[in-house]
Amino acid sequence: MNRKLLALLGSVLLSGLLAACGSDSGGATPAPTSGGGTPPPAPPPAPTGTLEVRVVDPDGVPVPYAQVNVNAPADSGTWMTSYSDGSGIAVFSAVPTGPVAASANGWPSYYSSDPVQLEIETGIRAHVALTIAPVYAGTAVVLATRYISGTPDGSEIEVEADIAVVDPSGQPITGIDASQVTLPPWDCGDWDPLCIVYDDGQDAGHWIPVTGTPNAFEWMLGSATSTYAAGLLVDQGTYVGAEHWDPGRKEAIVEFLDSFDPANSVALAEFRSLLGPSPVVQYNGGFTSDASELRPTAMSLEWRVGGGSPVAQALSEMIGMIDWLAPPQTPDLVLVRPAWRELTAQEVQSTVAASGAFGIPVNAIAPGDLGTTAAVSRTGGALLIARFPAQMRTAFRALDAVLSGSMPFYRMRFRLQLTATTAAGQPRTLRSSVGIALPERDELWVPISVRLGPAAPAQ
Repeated sequence: MNRKLLALLGSVLLSGLLAACGSDSGGATPAPTSGGGTPPPAPPPAPTGTLEVRVVDPDGVPVPYAQVNVNAPADSGTWMTSYSDGSGIAVFSAVPTGPVAASANGWPSYYSSDPVQLEIETGIRAHVALTIAPVYAGTAVVLATRYISGTPDGSEIEVEADIAVVDPSGQPITGIDASQVTLPPWDCGDWDPLCIVYDDGQDAGHWIPVTGTPNAFEWMLGSATSTYAAGLLVDQGTYVGAEHWDPGRKEAIVEFLDSFDPANSVALAEFRSLLGPSPVVQYNGGFTSDASELRPTAMSLEWRVGGGSPVAQALSEMIGMIDWLAPPQTPDLVLVRPAWRELTAQEVQSTVAASGAFGIPVNAIAPGDLGTTAAVSRTGGALLIARFPAQMRTAFRALDAVLSGSMPFYRMRFRLQLTATTAAGQPRTLRSSVGIALPERDELWVPISVRLGPAAPAQ
């Protein structure tokens, strides 16, 4: 009886297994489709080709790190974007066949190229060269700004700025007249950084120009040359590498050291923040009149880039170090910070306090963010504008004349109408930007920061 039962159970299990597996040896039966047949085959991939773009300047020299855009198909609004490598080459694979348009943009160092139309063929590697022209590397130096006068109720004021304009060799550009200079109005709205602010950064009022052109304008010669001690403080934050400031930045510093006048002295320090107990500022010795001693350190700056950028702490430490070293020449701190990263109101205040405690002005070679512009102005320093590597070279070529006091400049005055939103008694800073038209470029925009002092009492 047991044998019959076991045989029956085995027969049932075997039948179920065969039913689950199906009659073929391949496993489960394919699921039926809605039409009862097999799924349609996948469509073949769209035909594509490869595009190699070479970006060069007008002399045929390769331009690295330029943005390259391919509109594929042409006029479709569908873009492929890449960046040229160190040889100026960008390669696009799987570009749809047919007409495409390629263009390059190296801003702010280079203007954009005109788009070039070409045809992509299946399986073929197409080549195209795009030429981008360099932006004129002349720049401006804000030597000083000041409040001149105002009406008793504070509704109208006159401010003054001393601005040098230099060509790519660092030499002053002469022959500029008042018709080339403008102070455009800004729509402040409820708040805008190019308006009037308290020391904590809060809105303190609005302004509009009376005419938008200088009401006084003259060419001024520099004063007699004096010796100086330049304490270079170089930002080594990660962004320096990410934004490809080297080797241009490094080469500009090396060129300054190679042409250094031994009647002056120079020190080279760098700063960044890393995890752990690493110091913020790294000093490479003290002041020296033999700038060649610092050349190896400058040549290797790009290999030590990385980490945060604690600029306010570094400025305070460097000011204290310069005071402690007590060089025999007039001391000047020179911040080398090619960052469009705003100094906060608190960082401006701490920098002004440290500078005032030791009587050491803060100069800056920088793009001219509003916070840095304010800190430099309030400490009695100069702002040398550098918004791309070639302009940094220009700024360093002008630095000797700026620090020695021999740089000639344009003195210009503007009249402004103010709309105060504040109570009297608190110091304020007016922020603006002066436009200077040059034949070699569209317009050079120069940030200025003017200390106004307390608002007038209400009438």
